[in-house]
Amino acid sequence: VGPGGLAFAEKLVELGGSVKVPTTTNSCSVDRRNWRRLGVSEELGEPASRVADAYVALGCTDSFTCAPYLLESAPYQSTHV
Repeated sequence: VGPGGLAFAEKLVELGGSVKVPTTTNSCSVDRRNWRRLGVSEELGEPASRVADAYVALGCTDSFTCAPYLLESAPYQSTHV
C-alpha cells in the first residue's frame, strides 16, 4: 500500500470513520500474527500490519483474502446485496 495508503487508512480511523456496508479485507503483504517470527523485516512488516489494523478498526471483516466469494459469509445466489 505504501506510506500514502497507510496515512490515509490511519487518518480515516483518527476521524472516526467506519464502513457502512459489509466489507472484507484483501490479502495482506505479511502474516499478521507471525511476520516477526518468520523473519520479515520491521521496514516491511510494521507498516503492513498497521494498514491491516486500520482497516479492521474501520469495521472491515478481517478475512485477508482476495477471494471473499469463497467465505461462508458470501451472499447466496439471488440474495439482494
